[in-house]
Amino acid sequence: MMTFETFGELLVYCIGPYVTLFFFSILTVIITLLTGIFIFQFLPESPFYLLSKQRRSLAENALILLRNDTRDGVKLELEYIQAIIQESEHTQGRIVDLCESKASRRAEITTIGLTIFQHFSGILPIVLYSQDIFNVTGSKIPAEYCTMSFGAIQFLSSFIAPNLVDRLGRRWMLFLSGMGMAVSEFALGLYFYRKDNGMTIDKMFWLPVASLLIFIVSYISGFGPLIWTIMSEMFPIHLKAAAFSVGFCIWWMLAFIVGAIFYPVSNAIGMSGCFWMFASCGFAGTIFIWAYVIETKGKSLQEIQQLLSK
Repeated sequence: MMTFETFGELLVYCIGPYVTLFFFSILTVIITLLTGIFIFQFLPESPFYLLSKQRRSLAENALILLRNDTRDGVKLELEYIQAIIQESEHTQGRIVDLCESKASRRAEITTIGLTIFQHFSGILPIVLYSQDIFNVTGSKIPAEYCTMSFGAIQFLSSFIAPNLVDRLGRRWMLFLSGMGMAVSEFALGLYFYRKDNGMTIDKMFWLPVASLLIFIVSYISGFGPLIWTIMSEMFPIHLKAAAFSVGFCIWWMLAFIVGAIFYPVSNAIGMSGCFWMFASCGFAGTIFIWAYVIETKGKSLQEIQQLLSK
């Protein structure tokens, strides 16, 4: 998912500066339609959905295609999915059930906390207003080239991050991600502080680009994809739907708030103050991860629930 998302942003950065808004809107509509046609034509239906509708043969064919395996090879997984569906039919969780035990409460606090720190680290304003940010830096590098580099590094990072996560684990990657985001934003805030106060920045023209590139690599390596990974691993089957519903609602609400207040806040306290505020949230996020978030890599659901209950 993160790879396709970053590819779309790279496309915007590369094409957007050179075409009209009308043409670009038409182009994005065409790409969306082609994507929809591809999905309906080539992608198989989810085995979970097909089994829930009692279409076992179609579910088996879909799983064979997805796993590139034989019927005997997917037989065990098919039975496992069937068992999960039968269990969920009898224990469908509600939103209020997220508070039913210490484990589910801690899991919900973890995911909500990570979502808050993700947004208030400034990812949305940086992605949406990257060219505007580069314009006000006064850098000698043209803003459109900076944003293209920004998008390219972001796209390439989406291929590297999964390998690092498998090696280091979720908790360490989140910690390093938050630290990298905070340090890079502190450096960017320092650049704007010197610029706004008339200090010499001629020899620091590279700092805004380097800071934002480090920021986006750090984000893609941890805070970007891992929140949803951890959410899917922490909750039992019957609570996943409720947990994701709450998580997505909070995610979009915070996205709207942070996107709406960026310009008013930056006008009120300056770009330096704004980025230092984001950096402070990033440092606070690393403390939260170190003190509260558990490692879920390689652990069964039962082991995760035991850790959450401690």
